[in-house]
Amino acid sequence: MFHTFCTSALFWQLLISCRYNTSNQCLILPWAMFAGIFLSSTISVIVQCFYAYRVWIISDKNRKLTAFVLVTALGQYGLGIATMVTTARSKSAAVFFTCPFEISYAVASAICDVVISGSCLFYLRPGRTGVKRPSNHMQHLVVVSLQMGVFIFLVAIVWLLLYFVQDARYWTGFSSAILCKSNVNSMLAV
Repeated sequence: MFHTFCTSALFWQLLISCRYNTSNQCLILPWAMFAGIFLSSTISVIVQCFYAYRVWIISDKNRKLTAFVLVTALGQYGLGIATMVTTARSKSAAVFFTCPFEISYAVASAICDVVISGSCLFYLRPGRTGVKRPSNHMQHLVVVSLQMGVFIFLVAIVWLLLYFVQDARYWTGFSSAILCKSNVNSMLAV
């Protein structure tokens, strides 16, 4: 809820109260921007570490696969913090939406979610255990994992595409806010 508040406050200031306004109050970066970036990065890495633990369990402690998921998640977190620092140093809100770290952040998120979903699908598939009719709970877990992973992957791809399409607009902010919420919803669904 606090992340939603920060995102709403940020867009209210950037798009409504400070639109075409160059007063000193509008030139100061809103605190909600930094809180939103930090929360989005932190929530995403927590959820992806939770999924890394799930991959660890279902893959029978496959260290390489789990390490890849963890490294990608932590790299994504580092890129989120680098975006926050770059924005703070430039003292411009427009830099946040055109920061080159955003591309890497979206790619790292997409790769991490594809690996998590793919490993869940691979290790939980019915033919792997030799059981002809898997339980409904296992089928449901596979379907939920696949749906959530694909949805989060698509949000990250949309974020990446919007980055290349935008012309100094704030389009990427919407998909980055949705990515954080999608991660939380997928963890709660599982």
